Amino acid sequence: MKEKIKLLWNLIVKCPNSAQDQKRDLNTAIYSSIFLAFISLILTIMNIYKQFWFMTGTTVVLFLGFVISIFICLLTKKTKVPRIIIATMVAIIFTIYALTGENEGFAILWIVFVPPIAMSVLGIGFGSILG
Repeated sequence: MKEKIKLLWNLIVKCPNSAQDQKRDLNTAIYSSIFLAFISLILTIMNIYKQFWFMTGTTVVLFLGFVISIFICLLTKKTKVPRIIIATMVAIIFTIYALTGENEGFAILWIVFVPPIAMSVLGIGFGSILG
């Protein structure tokens, strides 16, 4: 039982120490950001088609933020800056959704993507549990 608690503690609290853990976190950040950028692109196209210009602007911001985070991960092999970018971008966009009341149904769609966003921002261990 103590071993399972220690393993859970290491997944949630500790930063990745080994090169293997760092590589796993980097790959998780890259793949989840690719997935989220793809979804953002689809939603941007959908919003353009429906002529929801405000929502198009927000999904373009999300798409660009995810793409920038992918490139930073690939170029620097680090996840800290992309995680800060994603967390800030998602918080600002979702706050805009809440304050403007624009298309709550669209904002609710993003709840499905909380797990990959959480893993992108918080790492695979804590992000999986929180998501």
